[in-house]
Amino acid sequence: MANLNVRKGDNVMVITGKDKGKSGKVLAVQTKKGRIYVEGVNIVAKSKKPRSAQDKGGILKREGTIDISNVMIICPSCKQVVRVRHEDAPASSVVKTIRVCAKCGASLDEKKTVKKAAAKKTVAKKAEAEKVEKAEVAEETKAVETKVETKKEAPKAAAKTASKASTAKTTAAKATATKATAAKAEGEKAPAKTTKAAGEKSTAAKATATKATAAKAEKAEGEKAPAKLAAKSATATKTTAAKAEGSKKAPAKAAAAKTTTAKSEGAKTKAAPKTEKTDK
Repeated sequence: MANLNVRKGDNVMVITGKDKGKSGKVLAVQTKKGRIYVEGVNIVAKSKKPRSAQDKGGILKREGTIDISNVMIICPSCKQVVRVRHEDAPASSVVKTIRVCAKCGASLDEKKTVKKAAAKKTVAKKAEAEKVEKAEVAEETKAVETKVETKKEAPKAAAKTASKASTAKTTAAKATATKATAAKAEGEKAPAKTTKAAGEKSTAAKATATKATAAKAEKAEGEKAPAKLAAKSATATKTTAAKAEGSKKAPAKAAAAKTTTAKSEGAKTKAAPKTEKTDK
């Protein structure tokens, strides 16, 4: 009995039984059993035992259940006891089918569908608001956690920065030390370079001095060259004169030599016969 004609909140009238003719509002519906509770209908007495000192016991009176077929719906528009007809709901409604009065054709579920739609809208709004609140709470918690983490990590970051600064200082000190050693090495090499440069300068100065002296000697020789040439020419004239005189005296000497050689030969010829006679 899923699709019942009577629902909670409907105004109904009892058409049979001991309470025939009574009307009232439906308080609850038992869909599986097919029974309903109607306000002021089928009043029953039930005894209640006190469970504690504060709880009061006694005989209680309340509504009992009646069969759902013992009642009929009162139409809210025509105010008559009517039968119910089911029709397809319009596109704007929330439910698929609606209940309609068989006499006047008025909808019996319009107000209820509107209420349900409003309730669903409010539920959706509440769900969205809860989601937004949850997101805000999550963001706040994340912000707090990040702050706590930053506070915790601040000493570590400071230590890291201090270590980096110390390493930078040590590297700078090492660089300065290396620069100083390089400067010292360059200073030690500088005297040798200066001595080499001085030696090269001195050799260059000596070479220039020798060149200057050679130029001076050449100039002096150039100045003495005419005198030498004159002396050479004078000696040459003397030698030529001596040769000429020697050539003049040579015939006389040759004649004297010839005469001396002739005299020596004559003497040899005179002495030779005497030796032969003695040998005999």
